[in-house]
Amino acid sequence: MWQKVARLILKNRLTIIVILFFTTILMGYFATKVEMLYEFSKLLPDNDPVSINYTKFKKDFGKDGFAVVIASTNKDFYEYDNYKKWYEMGKELQKIQVPIKGTNPVQYAHVIDSVFSEAHMYNIVKNKRDKKFDIAPLFTTFPENQKTIDSLKTVIHNLPFYEDMVYKNNEDFHLMMLFLNKEIFNSKNRGNLIQDIHKVAETYTPSLGTLIYSGLPYIRDVMMKKVKQELYLFTILALLITSTLLYVFFKSFRVVAISLVVVMIGVIWSIGTIGITGYKITGLMGLIPPLMIVIGIPNCVYLITKYQQEYRLHGNKVKALTRVIKKVGTATLLTNATTAMGFGTFIFTHSKMMQDFGVIASINILLLFVVSILVVPIIFSFLAPPKQKHVKHLEREWLFKLVKKIEILSSDYRTVVYVLTVVVFFLGIYGMTQMKTSGNIVDDLPKKDTVVQDLKFLEQKLGGILPFEIVLKSKIQSIKVMIIFVK
Repeated sequence: MWQKVARLILKNRLTIIVILFFTTILMGYFATKVEMLYEFSKLLPDNDPVSINYTKFKKDFGKDGFAVVIASTNKDFYEYDNYKKWYEMGKELQKIQVPIKGTNPVQYAHVIDSVFSEAHMYNIVKNKRDKKFDIAPLFTTFPENQKTIDSLKTVIHNLPFYEDMVYKNNEDFHLMMLFLNKEIFNSKNRGNLIQDIHKVAETYTPSLGTLIYSGLPYIRDVMMKKVKQELYLFTILALLITSTLLYVFFKSFRVVAISLVVVMIGVIWSIGTIGITGYKITGLMGLIPPLMIVIGIPNCVYLITKYQQEYRLHGNKVKALTRVIKKVGTATLLTNATTAMGFGTFIFTHSKMMQDFGVIASINILLLFVVSILVVPIIFSFLAPPKQKHVKHLEREWLFKLVKKIEILSSDYRTVVYVLTVVVFFLGIYGMTQMKTSGNIVDDLPKKDTVVQDLKFLEQKLGGILPFEIVLKSKIQSIKVMIIFVK
């Protein structure tokens, strides 16, 4: 079979190159359509009781965790100019708009539904006529002097249900909550919303001092921006490291260039596959491009090494390339297939995020084999035969000596190998018992990261800013919700 495959590949070189070229262009187009997932990935299966309850909660009350918080520790917060700046900042933030994609002419939408702080809060007032309580803003027009603000401060601090929510008694701590429109924030229309909020708020730091930012949307945005940055970083680093190792081993820029062509096609196809399937980039899905590089380079090493060995034996380039496809094709297919099956096991987990990752990884590992077995022999068929300097690495004495020592170790010292294997096995089991689970959403960030430090500061002041909802069912009223902020 592989003899026929080799003949088919080498006889239809130009046709295959054209097909690969246009397929890569098409995959590149779909790759440009891939979006980042700004929501937390779904880990629980749909039939899990927790997932069912959460889905029902969202249906009844909408999605949770859509408040960005900004904190100030200005000791002169209630001075007229500073208090006015706090009020103006909230109003200006609420005016932030983002363009709605796909509209012509371009339309804009407000993303911040409401602002809540000591300058934008409400009081409960008695309605004697209707014999009920009404909710009314503390003021409808901004106070004209310091005396009025001092009176407002007294009113605010006589409302104990706001304590430890937007202010701390006897401490210089003041909080502003920005409630975002969930539909826009979770869509591609969100644009650079968090950056826009940060940009507007920072213009008020001369009056309000250093501001502290947090909240679930803020953390999610920062984390996904880091995922996007690290996706490029990991891909570039993987290319640099593997390219360097290839050159050190083969001493040939030609080999490095051919290998890079293979893995770059694999990277483009993998991202294009994500776009075709409609998946989005998550922290886990971001590992796909570096994975293609790590798996693609060994494919190239196997094929190129075998080609150079065969050519050195008989000096016939066509015969060498045919034998490469025939002999190494089976081994490479098996290694790629078993690797794909290993990642494919994620498909059978109960986590949607891992299932998506398993689908994309397994498909693209097999596609990468196809690219490797096509591109490497075809490119070498157009190039000049390898020279003596290109195959010199096949005669490295240190490598043969190393392999010989490993062979002696495995054959003459079997008892030592068995004992070491058992020791490592039980050390692994012990290590597994030391594993701990964590639900901290900022575990992926460095401890000294600004987001982590600001979150810890706000937790210290408020006891937590992330929402934990409790749904209460009663016979009198259908459902009530209590929101508690937890660490």
